[in-house]
Amino acid sequence: MIGMIDLINGWYDSRFGCERSRIRSPAGPILLPAFDRSGKLILSSFTQRYLIQSRQAARVMDLTDTEFSHQSALSIAKSAIETSLKDCVYNRKKVLDWSNALVAAVLLGLQSLNKPLKYAVTCVLMQKTGAGLVTSASCFWDPISDGLCTVLWENATIYCIVTVIPSQRHKVMERPAELRADLQPVYDALSIKMQHDINCISDPDRHLRRRSLEKLYRSLHGSELNVHQDILREFFRCNLKKPLLSCASADPIEKCRELSLQMIGHFIEKEAVTCTQDDLQDLVNLLHARLGKIPYPEPTEEIRLLILRIYTEYMRKIAMQEPLISLRDVISDICNALGKAALDPYPDVKKAVSECIIVVSKHWPKDVKLQLGTVIKPLIGNLKHQHSRIRVYTLQAIQQIIPCGSEALPLIFQELLEPALKKLMFDNAPAVRKQLNVAVATWMDEIEGSKKYHGILFPIFLSAFVDESTDVRNSGLQQMQKYSEKWMRRCSDGEQESEIILDEAVPILPWCDDVDTLQGSRLLAISILNDTTMNQFLEKTLDWTIQVKEKYLKISGVYYALIGRHVNKYLEKIFNALSTVCQHEEPMIIDAVRQICIIIGKHADQELVLSSLIQMLSGKKTGTDTSHHRARGLTLLGMTIEGMDDFRDQRNDLNIVLEALTATNQQCSDTEALGELAYVIASIIDKIASLILTDNQRIFKIFWILNNIMAVSKVTSSAYGSAEDTLMKISNATNESVQQLYGIFQQQLLDGMHINTEKLTRWDKSDREYLLFDFVCRRSGKFVADNMEKLIPAILLHLDSATEPSLRLAFLALLQTLLECENSRMAFKVYSRSVILEGITPNIIWKGGREAATIRKVAMACLYTIFRHQLADQSCLFETAPEIFPVLKSLLDDFDANTRHLVCLTFEYLFQALPGRLGEEPVHQLYSELLKRLDDSSDIVRKAACKTLIAFSQASPPEYFAGTVIEYILNNLFIHLDDPDVSIQSAIFEVLKHAAKINAALVVEKAKENQSHHVLNP
Repeated sequence: MIGMIDLINGWYDSRFGCERSRIRSPAGPILLPAFDRSGKLILSSFTQRYLIQSRQAARVMDLTDTEFSHQSALSIAKSAIETSLKDCVYNRKKVLDWSNALVAAVLLGLQSLNKPLKYAVTCVLMQKTGAGLVTSASCFWDPISDGLCTVLWENATIYCIVTVIPSQRHKVMERPAELRADLQPVYDALSIKMQHDINCISDPDRHLRRRSLEKLYRSLHGSELNVHQDILREFFRCNLKKPLLSCASADPIEKCRELSLQMIGHFIEKEAVTCTQDDLQDLVNLLHARLGKIPYPEPTEEIRLLILRIYTEYMRKIAMQEPLISLRDVISDICNALGKAALDPYPDVKKAVSECIIVVSKHWPKDVKLQLGTVIKPLIGNLKHQHSRIRVYTLQAIQQIIPCGSEALPLIFQELLEPALKKLMFDNAPAVRKQLNVAVATWMDEIEGSKKYHGILFPIFLSAFVDESTDVRNSGLQQMQKYSEKWMRRCSDGEQESEIILDEAVPILPWCDDVDTLQGSRLLAISILNDTTMNQFLEKTLDWTIQVKEKYLKISGVYYALIGRHVNKYLEKIFNALSTVCQHEEPMIIDAVRQICIIIGKHADQELVLSSLIQMLSGKKTGTDTSHHRARGLTLLGMTIEGMDDFRDQRNDLNIVLEALTATNQQCSDTEALGELAYVIASIIDKIASLILTDNQRIFKIFWILNNIMAVSKVTSSAYGSAEDTLMKISNATNESVQQLYGIFQQQLLDGMHINTEKLTRWDKSDREYLLFDFVCRRSGKFVADNMEKLIPAILLHLDSATEPSLRLAFLALLQTLLECENSRMAFKVYSRSVILEGITPNIIWKGGREAATIRKVAMACLYTIFRHQLADQSCLFETAPEIFPVLKSLLDDFDANTRHLVCLTFEYLFQALPGRLGEEPVHQLYSELLKRLDDSSDIVRKAACKTLIAFSQASPPEYFAGTVIEYILNNLFIHLDDPDVSIQSAIFEVLKHAAKINAALVVEKAKENQSHHVLNP
């Protein structure tokens, strides 16, 4: 034991170079260390350090504050021993806990003395029986030490030796700056009170560090640090800055780093951190040390966020100081750390990086210029972040940093920024698109030498005006009006290489009511107009995605409206691109093209527009002589005319257009082209009807084209509907009905169809003349009636056997329609003989094949219609009957029931038209064939045959039926009188009643003979 005490004293002397009083051995016998049964020494040590430290400013502490009180230490030690051991009996298992508790109690008591001293406390516990020795010690050595206290205590089973060794720091505190006399005592008291916890920040024990930091943190928000700002500033500089920065930079415990940073942030907020180059360097070092490489030395994302917020706040404080501190020496570390931090996956860190970049770029643009590339690339990567708010903050940061400039800025624009910005035009979040517009407007105004970037930025800037969000559109208009005056001033100051002349006519911009405020924007738009800019617009309108195509079409429309008549130079390029775009059927694309054409129609030179489009319609260029190309040309022409509010016909432009449309009409056959042609005509009528309706020649050209469209189109098609609507508009405008228009232009129609020539040409079914002929004849019965003399030869020509069967069938169908038409049927009376003999009879002669059967059926329908409407007089019947009777008789056995039915009906009307005029030979030839139809498989034919027999019985004198004829007829009639169908029975009975008029006695006789044979009696 004595050796251990000597060892401690010797270490003190060698360590501190000063003489101290020796610890004398306690009274009584000295017990040597005890060993257990195995011969091993039982030794337990407990080390716990406790730090109480004070600072002193520009003066020496009072001796009583630093003097070690031996009596106080003795009382504390005795009290701790009594409390911990008292009547305890030595227990080997508890001895370590006793020693630890005893040392802790002594240190706690010493702390209550509030002395600026460090203490080493040792404890020795020994069993009186010599069973073993347990020691415990707590030490903290400093260059200066003072005082010594030893206590010996015992009970029945235990010896206890407690030693307290105090020490005092060689350098207590750093000297503060000069403070006012009234502030100095407050500072001294604060330093002394806080020094212990401040010293513990550097303690190796993490729990002690954390407790000290927590205590200091609580003090920040309490009344203890609610002192004058000068005191707070000096207290941080002299006492807290280094330990807090050291802890924040290197402490392995997350909570300790966090508390340190929170306290630093608090002092910055209270403006207790000076805005000096040294403090700036210290904070930059912290920023770079924790965020300057990947993986981040700072593993906790919340702490990374805290570091960035602290640094941003500090930079705001520095920015308000004059003169402004230069960042030239630290900008490299700053930008490197911010660039690395921008890659942080934590969204709030990305936001904090953006805020920091905004502050630094705004106040130190020249310094940032040196390191622009380090920061901009990771920022551009953040524009793809899934959170819209991060994209907005990132855009704000890029908006601020880009005007700082850099030698590499053109390359950054080309390779990084331009592609990213063009993608943001389609961002789903309106807030992002709005911020994009603000950023681009700022760059066009603030970037040094921004003119070379206008071609890239202006289309992106214009995207706001076609945005679906009202907020974005309004923002775009505000930005344009804001900067328009500046751009106007630049142009007026002669910054442009050549003079720019605006249109005299003010453009109509649907998104802006006051166009005069946009003069500068119009000048800017014109100033960047060149092949490169135009190609940039046109290439994007040909993009393969619908979304991009639509957006750039709308943007192009806004640009063309701004440049006005300057678009003339590029009309051919524009129309070629729009022609390609028009092949898409998506409504939004077509509508976007329409808006562009309307704008061109309003602002471009009319002659140049029409010349370009008519050339497109003619198909003179290689590869454009197709129906699709003509259809697209028609689309563009119609849309452009729609935009021509003031169509001028000074150079006979309208006739040129109509001639081109007439020529195009002859080449259009597909639905798409016809629809577009109808649309063009509708646009012309809507816009320039006054120039057309006063000239019959122009009206006929329109009338001719519309009839051609309807002739070729299906009735259900949009082309047909549009053409018909336009025709009605012409009718209403001219106060002439459609039928009257056909009458007015009948000669021109005949000439156009080549019908009035001496030698008629046989048409094919696909010929445009045939289609128009068929349509006009069906649509206007009056036209047919008035021109029957010229139309009949054409009809009969195409009904002879030399005509292709399908076309012959089509003409038969047309003939049937005309015969049924009230306005045209009576005109056939004069030509009924020719129609029957030359047109119908050759087509009802039996021929094999399904197509021939159809022709027979339609021809029979025509013949039946002639007889039903009594279009053939008796002289015609007498001339044609010998020709048609044999043919009709043969058709009674046709395999088509409809044909047989029509033949029966035709015979009925034919017999009715010749009452008593049928000769004996026809009677003998027909009666048996007619009776066969009573056995027909079709009930409709059987009923029709009954009516035909009635008319047949009245068509000849009774004597022609005498003998075998009437007897055969009656026998067949009585056979069918018991038909299960009551309607057939009734029809047969009616025939018998008329047969009685021929030979009543024979009818009665046959009735009696067959009475017993019939189950049913009608």
